[in-house]
Amino acid sequence: MMKKGAAAAVGYVESVFKTYNKKIADTLTDELLKEKTVADAFKAAIKKHGSNDGDVGVPTEFPSNSSLIILSSGLSNGDFEAGDLRGWDDKGDVRVLQSVGPIYRPQGKYMAILSTGLGAVNDSESIIEQTFTVPAKAKTLTFDYNWVSEEPREFVGSIFNDKMEIVWIPQTGSSKTIVTKDINSTTWLPAGSAGLGNLFSGGDNTAFQTGWKTITFNISAYQGKQVTLRARAWDIGDSIYDSACFLDNVTINE
Repeated sequence: MMKKGAAAAVGYVESVFKTYNKKIADTLTDELLKEKTVADAFKAAIKKHGSNDGDVGVPTEFPSNSSLIILSSGLSNGDFEAGDLRGWDDKGDVRVLQSVGPIYRPQGKYMAILSTGLGAVNDSESIIEQTFTVPAKAKTLTFDYNWVSEEPREFVGSIFNDKMEIVWIPQTGSSKTIVTKDINSTTWLPAGSAGLGNLFSGGDNTAFQTGWKTITFNISAYQGKQVTLRARAWDIGDSIYDSACFLDNVTINE
């Protein structure tokens, strides 16, 4: 491999089970696309899936340029059309779905959902984020979101005030909050109840939404810089009545 011009190589000293090989390869690729070095990406894959396939197959980082970094630009899987969260880091209850009851994705086949419950961790907090390098000609970031909750109308103006935010975090400099919503200050529209019980299993049988909103954010000042885009939803006051942020079509426009 190295004689053919490869700058770095990772492989096996013995044959391995293909399921283990796929896990290692997928994680290694994801970590490299986050601009991790070959060495760090390799370590992350071993940490996540183990140092062998349960038999004799052992991954090996062959003598090569371990400090090599793949310089990637732009978001990966911003429309979630991979059908999963590849390219993104997540914590709590984050899912990729086609629809939830009467709520459908605004484009394509899939959308992401992060909720304040339904398996979320750390006091019902859920996060999805991606770190990337802004392309050299990038002008704007656009995305679609829908803030959905079963707390209205019962708890508007109360301490039960679930929140969500979408934040732009440069590696250097100040963070910028692009969107922030809570229960008390949001204008709500009925979302219906059919099918939403699978998402909101607690609370009551009503749900409300903002409806899909398209946001445009100027990122021209960050061209060539590394940033993190983070969406976060968390519960305040109770964990029975839940809320969720639906996210889709995250796009960098040149």
